[in-house]
Formats: sequence, C-alpha cells, structure tokens
Amino acid sequence: MPARASRTQALASKDHAESMLTIDEVCAELRIPRSTFYEWRTKGLAPKCITLPSRKVRVERSALEAWKAAHRDAE
Repeated sequence: MPARASRTQALASKDHAESMLTIDEVCAELRIPRSTFYEWRTKGLAPKCITLPSRKVRVERSALEAWKAAHRDAE
C-alpha cells in the first residue's frame, strides 16, 4: 500500500508541476516577447502570476486559460 500512495503522490505532484508555466512558456504560447509580458505585468494586464520564494515567476495553466478567455473577441 505505501508504494501505491507514493506513486499517487508522485503523479499528483507531477500534474501540479505541469500546471505551472514559466514566463518563457507563456510567452511562447502567446507568441510575444518577454519584454511585452513584463510590460503587461507592470500595467496589470498580464495573466495572474505567482512569485515563488526563489523569486521566480510562474503562471498557473488555469490562470492563463481564464485570461485568454477574458480577452477573446465577442463572437
């Protein structure tokens, strides 16, 4: 049973880690330069970010998807 629990924890941890995007990954997906992302962030226009204790910035996949949905043109 302990092996199964640790495997489940590892999979959950992997899923959580995959939901956190680096700024480079966000910029690649949006096809924008890093400077544009940081300009948007300064102006409060970027997707919500998480600053880790290491001072690295990450964006949760769900926050990016919500941000993209909010910026879609009305059909």
